[in-house]
Amino acid sequence: MKCSFAVNNDPIDSITRDAVGESIVASEDFWTLPVLPVRLSRNDVHLWRLELDQPHLDILGFASTLSTEERMRAASFRFERHRNRFIVAHGALRKILSFYLNISPHQLRFRNGVYGKPYLAKEFCRVQFSMAHSNELALYAFTIKHRIGVDLEYIHQIPDVEKMLARFLPRVEDFEMLPNNQKLSAFFTRWTRTEAYAKAVGTGLAQSFDGFDASLTLEEPACPSSWFITSFTPAPDYTASLVVEGHSCILHYFEFVPSAASMKEKIGRNNGLGHS
Repeated sequence: MKCSFAVNNDPIDSITRDAVGESIVASEDFWTLPVLPVRLSRNDVHLWRLELDQPHLDILGFASTLSTEERMRAASFRFERHRNRFIVAHGALRKILSFYLNISPHQLRFRNGVYGKPYLAKEFCRVQFSMAHSNELALYAFTIKHRIGVDLEYIHQIPDVEKMLARFLPRVEDFEMLPNNQKLSAFFTRWTRTEAYAKAVGTGLAQSFDGFDASLTLEEPACPSSWFITSFTPAPDYTASLVVEGHSCILHYFEFVPSAASMKEKIGRNNGLGHS
């Protein structure tokens, strides 16, 4: 299984890498501001990154695009920060999908699968998507027709991580052989890969742990072989995994900045990093 990687929408000198088990450190250079309109070709996979803590006016704008059900879900959060992050995450999903489908964000309609996986309504279903959010960050993945899943976790200490892995890991002895300083990252690699696969196939997490042998480390092969699988670092202290149906894809990395003011701030930060 091979995958060619792209930055700024241009393939990197036809470089290909083994997509199974290899980690990508998606540095700031990877994530670029999109040039609209954005279009998906057959083998494209677009990854979008979004900071969830946004200015009040942007939050209001996102809220105006949500469905009645989404607004009710947002209102159920006890804390304002969590409520606002939900609004931004789901409003941004609608906004990005509107780029691909050329319709207003509030016109999008969704349906849920048996295990709760969201899909676009049939008239929009040529675009497949997956979203994940954790702490202050959200990720979105888009492709044409191929099933896709992305998962994201903020890396933090977990009490009794060994017990959790013993519950879900087919070969607990693999985990026990790892050095102590690698066990936490191994847990999140395993977790995000399995969660991403569950999102792609539309099953519950428990069923995916039974049917999918994600590797503990980034160097080990993962299966099934009919899927493109990779793990990457979207930002410091985060880990993420992407699963796409098929044998080849071209990855593009975009930064979603909601407002012009935020965009200027983002560009200023990038310039401060010495980008040419």
